Amino acid sequence: MIWLDLDRFKELNDGLGHAAGDQALVRVAEALRHGLRPYDRASRWGGDEFLVLLSPCDEPTLTRVAERLRQAVASIEVAGTVVTISVGACLAIPGEDLDSLLKRADEALYQAKAEGRNRARVAV
Repeated sequence: MIWLDLDRFKELNDGLGHAAGDQALVRVAEALRHGLRPYDRASRWGGDEFLVLLSPCDEPTLTRVAERLRQAVASIEVAGTVVTISVGACLAIPGEDLDSLLKRADEALYQAKAEGRNRARVAV
């Protein structure tokens, strides 16, 4: 699972207007769609957050995909502003429930933000 959100989205949305915010969300969604394998799934989780489900996946693949998505989004510019994302990722542990999986991905996402944003972090 990869959980990501747009860095400083509120500033972009409030400072440049909702149309720019909407354009950023659409462009990020397109970058995710193009950066994933045909059998992976990305969904908007809410606000400026997206969840990506990869299957099958191992840790090296998860790390590569998370970084590839981060780099793809960092090439997006909206109204003269470069869009970046912070990414938290983790592999499901056999028998793990969804709440636990989400919590671990969220912790990795917050680690990426705490380290300065525009980063991908994988929880182990």
